[in-house]
Amino acid sequence: MDFLYYAEIFKKLIVTIFLLLIYTRLSGLKQLAPTTAFDSIGNMVVGAVAGTTLLNTDIKVIDSAVFIVIWMIILFFIRIVKQKSSTLKNLIDGIPIALIEEGRLLPAGFKKANISNKELESLLRAKGVQGVHQIESLYVEPNGSISYHLKGDGKELAVILVDQGVIHQFALEEIGKDEKWLMDLLEKENIEDVKTIFCAEWAKERLWIYLYDEEDADKIKII
Repeated sequence: MDFLYYAEIFKKLIVTIFLLLIYTRLSGLKQLAPTTAFDSIGNMVVGAVAGTTLLNTDIKVIDSAVFIVIWMIILFFIRIVKQKSSTLKNLIDGIPIALIEEGRLLPAGFKKANISNKELESLLRAKGVQGVHQIESLYVEPNGSISYHLKGDGKELAVILVDQGVIHQFALEEIGKDEKWLMDLLEKENIEDVKTIFCAEWAKERLWIYLYDEEDADKIKII
């Protein structure tokens, strides 16, 4: 038995676990439950780098650590870029794809999402919905899950219009509004810079605004 070989793997394992713990803490819980395809890719690459370097005797402990750190830096850099540009965020993370709107199936959406009617039927039945005839609107989220509301249930899907100071153009299009409409609405509430908004959600024909400098729930602005 080659004790030196196993000792080297043990050292790599300790370093790898330590770095992955740091990566998970800094990245947030979504790395454990990915919300986008990019999150899944990030997890897979980290796992692949860790697994490959762990058992390769030609790769030293320091080399293994450097490989993982480099990938972590790349992921954090991409995250910062996404926060600065909604266009790049949408390009990297993707946007929800409408499959059903106002009870109508949208063939273009099915093609874009690469999903068949049969596959959608299976997803709906797994959620206790008997068929598409019961659906008022349905979207495929960037992580592949579906969100929907039923006909006649009186509920509407809430839409995030501003996320950490970045306006989501596709969300505005989803509710039939534009950026000018949003800015005019914000100006009436003396909000001139959208970057002061942590989150703005459109629901029940009202805009719910959460600012960065407001900590108490009773200070939430509702327009």
